[in-house]
Amino acid sequence: GGAVELVEVENSALFNSANSEYLSRTLGAGNVDVWTFSTWYYIGDGTSGSLLFSGTDTSNFTAVEVNGDGRFVYIQKDAAATTDNLQTSAQMRDIGWYHLVCAVKTTDAIDTNRVKMYINGTLQTSFSTTNYPAQNVDTDINGATAHYIGSRLGSSEFSDSYMAETVFIDGTQYAATDFGEFDTTGNYWTPKSSDDIKALTFGTNGFYLSNETVLSGDMTTFV
Repeated sequence: GGAVELVEVENSALFNSANSEYLSRTLGAGNVDVWTFSTWYYIGDGTSGSLLFSGTDTSNFTAVEVNGDGRFVYIQKDAAATTDNLQTSAQMRDIGWYHLVCAVKTTDAIDTNRVKMYINGTLQTSFSTTNYPAQNVDTDINGATAHYIGSRLGSSEFSDSYMAETVFIDGTQYAATDFGEFDTTGNYWTPKSSDDIKALTFGTNGFYLSNETVLSGDMTTFV
């Protein structure tokens, strides 16, 4: 067979569960109904990992994660009851980079538009678990609470992974094509330039972690 083209993703951040590594920041009040999270995620020996988490405890939270089956997951719990739960049928089992986007707009009248999940530029339409948010429901993400990347509450379920080009958008539901694009062959999904990312509308709480320099937002507490 032919050689496989390698996607170039620069300046990744390593999360080592043995060292309890994660990022955290307490945000101000943002748009809890409309937001987008995008990251390039490297799956190694293990598949599971918390990508973005916010909530008062592990019984009341909203999270974007990859579960132990390698499925891309959006989940919300209230008083320990799972109210919203989307788990892709697609399973990420191959070692390597994946581009993951979770774009939320609970104000949309159409339930399937309220959470849009993309893997390598492809909108996921097949789910092993399907429970969309009710219209206008508030998420725990983008509120005036502590937010975690790479962990749940900074105390459990740490990720073993690399993450790069991590972007959070406050107030806009973007598509995967706003963060990535196919190369000239049309075969390989690749990151857009930092200039393209910086041109997006970040809103009050938006940030861009290039892992080289802070390009948008005050990320001084993400250390």
